[in-house]
Amino acid sequence: MSSHWSEYWEQGFLTSFGADLNNYEGIFKSLWEKEVKNLKNNFKVLDLCSGNGAIALLIAEKTNSLKLTGEVLGVDSAKVNLPTSSYFNDTHVSLRLESGINCENHKFPELHFDLVTSQFGIEYSAIFKTLTNVTSTVKRGGKVSFVLHNVNSRILIENKTILHAAKSRETRAVMKNLSMLIKS
Repeated sequence: MSSHWSEYWEQGFLTSFGADLNNYEGIFKSLWEKEVKNLKNNFKVLDLCSGNGAIALLIAEKTNSLKLTGEVLGVDSAKVNLPTSSYFNDTHVSLRLESGINCENHKFPELHFDLVTSQFGIEYSAIFKTLTNVTSTVKRGGKVSFVLHNVNSRILIENKTILHAAKSRETRAVMKNLSMLIKS
């Protein structure tokens, strides 16, 4: 699955909404801006399933505007790239993205983050493994903040339907027949 996301992020999109949205606005932006209010100088933030860094950028921009010093690390299992732009001219915040990081199993070398975030990402991982792993990365008194799709969201319902169809006996039979046809 990460190869599909790698191809998606390679196109330069910042959010999962493609070219329709430069970065999150409105309620999402204000949510993440509220999360940084309790951060102090020399903070460390970990953004899981970061994509090309939309949330990491929002957090870095807000903490930079508050003149806080610190680090924001965005990680994703897909190949990701921080957009090339002049997001920070005079910055107090170190922002970096790392590709190929599986949030379920990766042991983060920068243990003890003040804030761990994810938006529409960890729900596609083995969630209990991810949450167990995340608990070992949060500083005592730190915070974890995730935004997930609602269980009744159109996106989840459609994806469950697609997954069910892909795993069906009929689909497997068609794929077997296609494979035999290709081989012959």
